[in-house]
Amino acid sequence: MRGNIRSRGKGTWEVRIDIGRDPLTGKRRQVSRTVRGRKRDAEGLAASLISQHEVGIDAPRGRQSVGNFLQHWLRDYAKPNTAPKTFRRYEEIVRLHLIPVIGNVSLSKLRPSHIQGVHRKVTEKRLSARTALHCHRVLNCWTPQIRPVTGLWSVLRS
Repeated sequence: MRGNIRSRGKGTWEVRIDIGRDPLTGKRRQVSRTVRGRKRDAEGLAASLISQHEVGIDAPRGRQSVGNFLQHWLRDYAKPNTAPKTFRRYEEIVRLHLIPVIGNVSLSKLRPSHIQGVHRKVTEKRLSARTALHCHRVLNCWTPQIRPVTGLWSVLRS
């Protein structure tokens, strides 16, 4: 993993990270972000982008929603790594309980309060304790991939 930081003027830095080659075209892929502030802020962003890439998140754009991410997670992770009946249950929980509550939230803006909102909605719907537990487990399955980005660890441990 390579990257660089360059000055673009007073108090403005460009962070550019190589994220490998496109498997279809073979072209080099890069992520570039502009940071206003200190060089230390740019270095922190570079480290964050690198860690996101290492855990499987290719530098989420601000426009990617949680619902879109969940659909990709179901297709790319849950379906090949779980039994068919488990996958159907995961898909049902995502479709009925997660996407209606947090599906429109931008992935980069997802915060612990959104996850607490999911738990609150499940409680308000008076679903069985088992269904609430399943919702919590599904949240724990996909959030490890975004914890470095959003700081969700403290909420999900409880």
